[in-house]
Amino acid sequence: MSVYAGGTLSNNTYTWFKLGLSEETRDTIVIKGDSIFHPIKNGLYRVKVTNSIATKLTLHGILFRYKAFDQPVIASSENDLQQQIDKPNSFCVYPNPAKDILHVETNGSATFSLIDQSGKILITINIAGKGSINISGITPGLYYLKNNSTGSVQKVVIVR
Repeated sequence: MSVYAGGTLSNNTYTWFKLGLSEETRDTIVIKGDSIFHPIKNGLYRVKVTNSIATKLTLHGILFRYKAFDQPVIASSENDLQQQIDKPNSFCVYPNPAKDILHVETNGSATFSLIDQSGKILITINIAGKGSINISGITPGLYYLKNNSTGSVQKVVIVR
């Protein structure tokens, strides 16, 4: 899960709340300087964002339902990365969040499109095995990278 609150990422503190019916099923996770949160439990979540510069401003996210994946999404080693790539319709994108360059690894050759939240295609590029996409001119926010050959899509967060 990710949220874009603007400003300088390192000044932001993201407090993620997992809501539950009892105190035992509620969780609070505080992350400073990183707008990405990878929950491990299904549930209802919301976020509160504060900023060390704009101290009187607090942003509140809407409540949303999260369904945790059965398989890990992020590769933690080169071997894990290869296992992700070897899966049908799969590709690996890193770093995520990204600043200027987005690296893509896929099995074979494919055409990829970077798509904004309104569905507009911003970049289309062919990648054979390994490649990179220059995103330095893209506004920070949440985007989608689509493998046009398989239809597989992954979320990408661009930060500055």
